Amino acid sequence: MISEIPEHEATGDIARSYAEIRQRLGLPVVNLIWRHLAALGHLEESWQRVKTRLPALNAQAARLHHTARTLADRCPPLPSLPQGEIARGILASYERGNSMNLAMVRMVMGCAFTTEANPVLPDAPTSIPPVPRFSELPICLREIVDRLAAAGPGATTGIRPTMWVHLALEPDFLRAAEAPIAQLVALPDFRAAHAKLAALPPRPENTDLPKTMETALDRFNQRISEMLLTGLCVARCKQATMETRR
Repeated sequence: MISEIPEHEATGDIARSYAEIRQRLGLPVVNLIWRHLAALGHLEESWQRVKTRLPALNAQAARLHHTARTLADRCPPLPSLPQGEIARGILASYERGNSMNLAMVRMVMGCAFTTEANPVLPDAPTSIPPVPRFSELPICLREIVDRLAAAGPGATTGIRPTMWVHLALEPDFLRAAEAPIAQLVALPDFRAAHAKLAALPPRPENTDLPKTMETALDRFNQRISEMLLTGLCVARCKQATMETRR
């Protein structure tokens, strides 16, 4: 899987950028795209491009969220899943985070932004449990995470979505969700929705990005589009009641 600098290992300028990203984007965690850019040495460059245009970023994130929700509503519904408080908080955080990060990827790549009226981007919880280390998860949960990572249209990117690792904090949810989500992301309707959301708009800005950065952003555009759609499909399914394991 791809390289990253986890939040708990960040120091110096990277730790300061992570703190600013959380605060300015309204997120309780720093998502994988930023952690990977940090490992590549492109974090500060990318964040500088974004933080000077935060109103435009927020507006574009809201529009992408609205588009993704419309596409998700056209996909076959998932069955009820046992979402406890932890899973609901994680899903809400990644719903906002993936919308923001998809907009960020396109802003850094120099894509054109639309000027239509802005919908509202939902807030994220102020706090969720930290992401567990993948290597410290029980083998059975690591296998579920990797099977889900291999099921979607973004599987060829080599990116293991942090959302699945994070949801391992609620094992009953992850076990129950694996089969229906794997079936959903294999459906033609979902693949068509993903292709629409992942299609890049025109790029009038001459960004002249380093090749490693361009490649990373293109891969994340594919994977984040998949995860935003998947998360919205999960969020709209009927929630089965459960007692969250402590």
